[in-house]
Amino acid sequence: MSNVLKRNRAVSNSEYITKARAIREEITSLVMNEKIVRKRYRYVYSIPMIDICRKLDQNATTYYNCMGTDDEFFNLYNRKIEALRNMYDCCDYLLHELLSLRNRFYI
Repeated sequence: MSNVLKRNRAVSNSEYITKARAIREEITSLVMNEKIVRKRYRYVYSIPMIDICRKLDQNATTYYNCMGTDDEFFNLYNRKIEALRNMYDCCDYLLHELLSLRNRFYI
């Protein structure tokens, strides 16, 4: 039994969920800035990066929400590993795209 009153309980986000959301906000504001990515390049560069940020956030949330009983341990473990791999792939893609933007637009 928890010693915290029910009215004071809240769902706490783990640090990786907070970081994923911060990355999503920063990259969205960066690539939607007219001074950094011009309008004619926005659909080519910005929209895919924003979608990848959304996937990163979704995978972090999926990783956090994987809970269950001991009987489901193997399936939960596989789902967590898949979510971690997807988060890594998203971060890797974002890094390469940001480096490409830096070289192309001289950020």
